[in-house]
Amino acid sequence: ASVGAIPLAPAAEGDRETVPAPVLPAGRIRQAFLSGAAVRVRAVAGPPPRALAQLLGIYRPALQSEVLLVGIDGEDVVVRVRSRAVPLRLRSPEMRFRRALAGVQPGDTFSLAVRRVRGGIEVRRGGGGGTRLGVTPGGGWAMLYGVDRAAPPLLAALGAAWMALLMLPLGLWLRATRLALLPLTITAAGLAALPPAVGLMPARWWEIGGALAGIGLGAVIARVSRPRSRR
Repeated sequence: ASVGAIPLAPAAEGDRETVPAPVLPAGRIRQAFLSGAAVRVRAVAGPPPRALAQLLGIYRPALQSEVLLVGIDGEDVVVRVRSRAVPLRLRSPEMRFRRALAGVQPGDTFSLAVRRVRGGIEVRRGGGGGTRLGVTPGGGWAMLYGVDRAAPPLLAALGAAWMALLMLPLGLWLRATRLALLPLTITAAGLAALPPAVGLMPARWWEIGGALAGIGLGAVIARVSRPRSRR
């Protein structure tokens, strides 16, 4: 395994490959990865694991924290990069390339390349095309509780619900006038254009829909609960 031009000297721990701090500073590896250097892993496949199995892990033993993980869950490739939310005791969301190893049989040799791109990461298997993965604004719930193995429709519903919950307070401040269209337009445009600037992928259409639904619900609640003037 390597990160860019940095070879990773493995330290065997059962069936895992780790890079402890005495071998190479984890901070240097993380910085190289965040700067765009590709993490390359070559491995021999075993039976598909029933839970997340670590293929490559980079840790900071002094802080007892995970810096970077590349793992396999069934036929999926999972990548987890330490986020700034970890010191707040939140989770680092998992980025999952579904069925990336479909067709790989036990004993086959395969290779993976993972690199940082704008708004997320790109995963390549062998010499094939890359697949972009990342966290969208609606994925914030995953920092609180992980159901990363859930089916995509459930994940989409959770993302929409999360955005609706976040935008509900904004709706409470809106009045049922024509001016309400302005914050709705700004919210939709911001969710589509702003995330890449802060390291996220653009919001999905269902997340934008959830945000607008949350604003609308908040506006309705505000209007219904507003005291009626006495005549």
